[in-house]
Amino acid sequence: MDGPRQDSNRIREALYGERRVVLRYQHSIEWRSVVLAVGGLLGGVLLLLFLRAIVGPLVFIAITISIAEALRPPVEFLHRRGIGRGPAVLLVYGVIAATAFCALSFLLSPFVAQINGLFRDLPSYVAQLQKPSYVAQLQKPSYVAQLQEEINRLRSLGYSYKEAWGKKG
Repeated sequence: MDGPRQDSNRIREALYGERRVVLRYQHSIEWRSVVLAVGGLLGGVLLLLFLRAIVGPLVFIAITISIAEALRPPVEFLHRRGIGRGPAVLLVYGVIAATAFCALSFLLSPFVAQINGLFRDLPSYVAQLQKPSYVAQLQKPSYVAQLQEEINRLRSLGYSYKEAWGKKG
């Protein structure tokens, strides 16, 4: 692989008796590779932005199709009975809305009553928390601590768990 550059180096060495070492940096990455990498990166970013913009409408379309397919059997039933498709769809939507309203009213009425009761009793709760006797009562040892003391007392007397509770074994 002798090229014109190596020939000129040999001639110079023969004429002047000096040997020159020429260090050259050779590019291992071609420009075409860089352009392809940057183009691929930009294409990927644009694809992600496109998918992000289109996912919302696609989800909306999927939900719409699901609702339409869920409503098709009752609408077909009413259509076979002589009701037009438009009035049948409105009737099915009305039944669904009435059912949802009744369910929510039955579920929400106890919840609303509890919230109203909380707001009505809130001043008495705050007054009770501000009493010194209530705070002292909260600082008393709990039943768990009393139970642990009783277990320790029984152990100190020589009782085991099984004996204390009447278990054999």
